[in-house]
Amino acid sequence: MRQLKELPWRDPLEVFAGLSDTPWTRLLLSTDGAADARWSIVAAEPARTLRVEAGRVEIDGEAVDANPFDLWAEIAAEREAKTAAGFPFLSGAVGFVGYEAAPFADAAAPSAPSPGPLPTMEIGFYDAALLFDHEERRIWLSARGDAPATERLLRSLQHGCGPSGRRPAEAFLDSDCSRANYVATVETFIAQVLDGDFFQANLTRMIRARFRTDVSPFDLFRAMVAADPAPHAAFLRSDRGAAASISPERFFRIEPMADGRRVSAEPVKGTAPRRRDGERDRASAAALLASEKDRAENAMIVDLLRNDLAKVCREGTIEVPEFCALRSYAGVHHLTSRVEGVLRAGVGAAETMRALFPCGSITGAPKIEAMRAIRAVEGRGRGIYTGAIGYADDGGGADFSVAIRTAEIAVDARTEALYGVGGGVTMLSDPQAEYDETEAKAATFLRALAALSAGRAA
Repeated sequence: MRQLKELPWRDPLEVFAGLSDTPWTRLLLSTDGAADARWSIVAAEPARTLRVEAGRVEIDGEAVDANPFDLWAEIAAEREAKTAAGFPFLSGAVGFVGYEAAPFADAAAPSAPSPGPLPTMEIGFYDAALLFDHEERRIWLSARGDAPATERLLRSLQHGCGPSGRRPAEAFLDSDCSRANYVATVETFIAQVLDGDFFQANLTRMIRARFRTDVSPFDLFRAMVAADPAPHAAFLRSDRGAAASISPERFFRIEPMADGRRVSAEPVKGTAPRRRDGERDRASAAALLASEKDRAENAMIVDLLRNDLAKVCREGTIEVPEFCALRSYAGVHHLTSRVEGVLRAGVGAAETMRALFPCGSITGAPKIEAMRAIRAVEGRGRGIYTGAIGYADDGGGADFSVAIRTAEIAVDARTEALYGVGGGVTMLSDPQAEYDETEAKAATFLRALAALSAGRAA
């Protein structure tokens, strides 16, 4: 039996603030007013948990010898339930899959230790959630049976919290890759492309922010959202840290339809900086739309995703209804495409994630060859960065973002955040321009840090 109860409107950031220090709490936040960014979700106290850390797979805290994607699919099958029309999520899985989960999806993928405190994968299966409809400014409490989390969610809705009011918090920055080293690596990648090793590889670097004073992970998240209200923002708390994401990129969405479950992926490849002057900003967007390099980069990943989707879709259903469309955000313009298909019978979010993971837009093509080249030069794992964040409803729908514009936050004596930035390298790449692209992608994170330093977290 399911409860579905309407409640008075509150801002989801305020409601979640009181939950933000508790492990296994989840906020999926839609903030930019786009047609597909209507709902936010708050979940707490999962009924079951799936976790992978340092190669150890756990179900409900107990180690098991199994592939986590298989376990996810089994639990999803046990929990399958009817959903209500008009709601994207009522109960189900919410969590993240880190980049280092790749060998569980494809044994040929290289492995590396994660650089941050979060586990490799952390999926909670939730019987209760708060659903925020931004378009109609309505909140719904969904509860499956007598979910213990119901009272906790109601208390958070009644009390909530505003901004923390902490004093200004100075951040100290460093990067694991200088401009000179990044440029030299891009040049190496270009040579490998010309040698035929791969067509494209996504090179990343990590920015590390250490805070002088007491800054909570949720303070940082609120500052990030204020700097760039992205359509796929998320805050996920774990026991030793948190993830704060303002991703502009959808990994995949599954929508139950009359003819089966339709899946769509929306790869982002191609970036240009925003300009303050309107005329210069329009020129930057126009140059991106006309860029041979960026359009070729996007086309390669569209082809890769077509091939990945073919593993789980009905034959003849895959199409590309949108190619290299311009989408603009606070700091950058992007080129985005959309690839769609109809999933085969019995295929759900876990099987789809396994077939597509990691997203080709953050690896390159061919995927495994690009990942091996990345592992050789980056010399460390990526953690949650370039993994996936989202939900899979018990009724069959799902929506996951690519975890870019994402900070992995350690909480110990003080807060420390890792924030990755990168871009795809092809034979047409300009090494200096590739580094400049990472600077443009880091700009909103740096604005968020500046706001924290000035005491303007939200």
